Amino acid sequence: MSKNIEGKAGNLTDLNYKLDLQNFGVDKIYVITDFENTARKEAFIEAWSNFKGFEYTFHPAIMGKNLSIPNLTLSHNVYGVALAHREIYKIARKNKIERVMILEDDARPSSFFYDYIMEGKFLKMIHDIKNLSYYIYFIGLPFDINAGR
Repeated sequence: MSKNIEGKAGNLTDLNYKLDLQNFGVDKIYVITDFENTARKEAFIEAWSNFKGFEYTFHPAIMGKNLSIPNLTLSHNVYGVALAHREIYKIARKNKIERVMILEDDARPSSFFYDYIMEGKFLKMIHDIKNLSYYIYFIGLPFDINAGR
């Protein structure tokens, strides 16, 4: 929970108020998931259930264990994720979807995300996405545990 609202009587969660994410200002959101790992998919759904205005479609992951690529410089999983992203780019282009967001099923709202919303930065980001031209707009904080594993 956000440092701005946690532990305060009558915070948004206690009021059962759902913040509107306005679909992150994009036309379509895809979430890459391994359909065989239902626990991860369900954990994603649960983690984001405290919000409204967040409509997404699950897209099948390409599992690294199913790839046969010789002379790898990166792990099979990194290639699998890249290939899944590529599939989504092709779908978006074919369907003329201008603004696409791609998440992986381990994406979770963090205290930083809540602070981003409460400080008004989230609305500025949505404005920028809707009104400026970007090829890529990275949202989030990288952590060492996600470094190419």
